Amino acid sequence: MTSITPTSKSGLPAKIQTAPVKVQASCGVTQVQWDNDQACTPIGQLVFFTQFLECSGLLENWLLEAPLFYKSNNAPQPRDILCTMMLSILAGHNRFCNMEQIYGDTVSAQVLKLKKIYSDDSTRRGIKRMDEKAALKWLEDNQRYCWGPMLTRSWILDIDSTVKPVFGRQQEGAAIGYNPVRPGRPSYSYHSYFIANTRISLGVEVRPGNEHAGSFALPRLFQFIDQLDASQLPYLIRGDVSYGSDAMMKACEERSLKYLFKLKMSAKIKELIQCSQSSDTLWEDAGQGWKGYKTKIRLSTWEEERAVVIQRRQRKAKASINKKKNISDQEKEQFLFPEIMEESLQEWEYSVLVTNLNDSVKAIAQHYRDRGDCENNYDEYKNQWGWGGYVTKDLRTTRIMAAMVALVANWWNIYTRLAIPTKHAEAITSRPWLLEAVGRLILTGGQRLIRLSTNNSDAQKIVEVTQKIAKFLSSLTAEQLDPKLRWAAIIKRAFIFFELKEQAQMIPKIE
Repeated sequence: MTSITPTSKSGLPAKIQTAPVKVQASCGVTQVQWDNDQACTPIGQLVFFTQFLECSGLLENWLLEAPLFYKSNNAPQPRDILCTMMLSILAGHNRFCNMEQIYGDTVSAQVLKLKKIYSDDSTRRGIKRMDEKAALKWLEDNQRYCWGPMLTRSWILDIDSTVKPVFGRQQEGAAIGYNPVRPGRPSYSYHSYFIANTRISLGVEVRPGNEHAGSFALPRLFQFIDQLDASQLPYLIRGDVSYGSDAMMKACEERSLKYLFKLKMSAKIKELIQCSQSSDTLWEDAGQGWKGYKTKIRLSTWEEERAVVIQRRQRKAKASINKKKNISDQEKEQFLFPEIMEESLQEWEYSVLVTNLNDSVKAIAQHYRDRGDCENNYDEYKNQWGWGGYVTKDLRTTRIMAAMVALVANWWNIYTRLAIPTKHAEAITSRPWLLEAVGRLILTGGQRLIRLSTNNSDAQKIVEVTQKIAKFLSSLTAEQLDPKLRWAAIIKRAFIFFELKEQAQMIPKIE
């Protein structure tokens, strides 16, 4: 016999109870019985993350100023819509339609104090109800609250952009621009900036695909910098060739900011590289097989002369000039002919950096190599956080969702730092570790119990880590501190590894 409770008006799944059914499985005859009397969720460890959000004040601050309003008495509550969106992002979705995977999750709804988890249609309509300027300002203010305490120590600002192809039709703002993977495909350009080595996003701006150049990011970037206190300004701003323009460097110099950018291989830069071949005494060790030296140059598009660092390292590919036939030894040494010079240059790999840093060549070169981690940011945010997903035909929704994804990703990255302070754990690793677990909700004696179980091979470590985090957050709550002070304490605990590393560098080594 089967007993089925009808679906409620809220749209939540009905309670189902069935008699055991014999199933001929691979393991043999197995009895199967459906039992939905006790609610369960596949993301049972959400309860620990919500403790983090409550203790820090992140969630309430985010919901308090949300520019989402409904007039009808039958309309959903803004909290329900926004928390459904947050839960979808946290679960790793990249489309509105993916919300069907969490729809009807009554355990997560109770943990977040929601009436229910809403459908993708309801959340999409909710996002479209927001005024774009008000929504972006709201998310920007919450980002500032999130990473504000992190800017009290010396930090580096990495700027970059990425391309997100658009596959639908008639997307607002989508344009054909630089697209190395799918040339000719309309796309959006995501301009963003990060705190180096932390994977913390400071902001994102979504522009049409033909506005990928760094010049399009300058107004928003320096608007952001000008809003920082003097004590919060970055030690260094880094970027690739897209940002090595006179306008960018002039803006940094006006604000007394240090910068480090890569230069394009223009005709004058190639001429400078060719002149550098005249003497080997100029070159010094730049680390990791590179040689480099400092000099100065003024390009035709610059208003003044600036310092540059030329780097080179031996290239293994292609035949060297010595294998070229019918060339005398004297001609090889004097580089009399352009074609000989070009062939000799192929033996080396070059890059030219422009900077106002007073550091050594090796230190400057290492600073730029460290910028390579910025590419990992985009890989994680695009492929593991759905950055570039949640795309609709209107650009407004795309911009709001990109900023919301960055905010939720920051929350999660800081939370995982409490568990793993020595390194960053990407979402593809940290979700199975700190979010995914079967959670069964049990209500008994007026108390709420969530019973967790996981098949993760690191189950014992997971239990120990989550208990330590819960104990730490409970101690902050017990002290009845202001939420801002609690958040500052959480940031200090999460990034203690960076503080210890800085202290170790200040201690002189014993010979």
